[in-house]
Amino acid sequence: MNLEHATAPFSWLPRLALLICCLLGLLLVAKPKPGLAEPAASPPGRSKPKEELRQLFKKATARYAQADSYISRFVQRESSAGKRIEEILIFYFRKEPWSVHFKWLAGEGQGREVVYVKGRYENKIHIVLAGGDVPLLPAGHKIALHLDSPLVKSASKTPITEAGIGPLLDRFGRALDACERDDYRLGRLTLRGEQARPDYDVPLIMVEQTIPPNIEPEVPRGGRRMIGFHSQLFLPVLNEMYDEIGQEVGYYRFDRLELGVRLEETDFDPARIGPASVRQPERSVTAAAGSRGSGS
Repeated sequence: MNLEHATAPFSWLPRLALLICCLLGLLLVAKPKPGLAEPAASPPGRSKPKEELRQLFKKATARYAQADSYISRFVQRESSAGKRIEEILIFYFRKEPWSVHFKWLAGEGQGREVVYVKGRYENKIHIVLAGGDVPLLPAGHKIALHLDSPLVKSASKTPITEAGIGPLLDRFGRALDACERDDYRLGRLTLRGEQARPDYDVPLIMVEQTIPPNIEPEVPRGGRRMIGFHSQLFLPVLNEMYDEIGQEVGYYRFDRLELGVRLEETDFDPARIGPASVRQPERSVTAAAGSRGSGS
């Protein structure tokens, strides 16, 4: 055997050893000293995400605390029996006594009207029916139902006591409180920032909430919710829900808000609801009911 040829394949070992030593030396020089390593930080002047969400919530609650009443157009879109149904309503709200008044302007429920005042009028929901609401009863017929009536529960996914902007804000606050405790059973919140949208005339500050499985009946396998806060009023005015594959399950929008409107007892009196019941200070609320949302 030629010894020179036998050892030639290993002649590169000294050079490799030298290269390894050089690399180790560079790593030792580049290694940060203890205590100097810094985690990835937010850009200068920008607070941490949870702090930003908390500040947004504080602004929203402060603004809502100033509004004893409001009138809004309310747009809702839900899926029923495989069909997507969109309806447009006028919504009156008063904090004391807690009162709501809906009137359907467009959609399958056009002409329907609902009034509820907590603790008054037998603590019942008073309804003017739309055509087809109850078999054998004509449109315009009035009925009064208890809060736990099967007819009420079958007609709406959300209890009437959770209607309006306030409950939406409360739910966001509960999820934020949990996230700040690193408790994500209600989902995680991510600030998506201010966005211009085709369905609103002012930009909305968007927050995404993941929905874990088995938390909400509309999305048993989980999904996500997009919450839009008015960029000037800081109130939550948009609530979109999507299932685990990204299909829209529910869409709810408050727009054309008029805050601090003086509402009288007659605005929530069941005896006064009906075809000619809704007074007309709404101006922009009722105007162009099918147009995109306005926040002012």
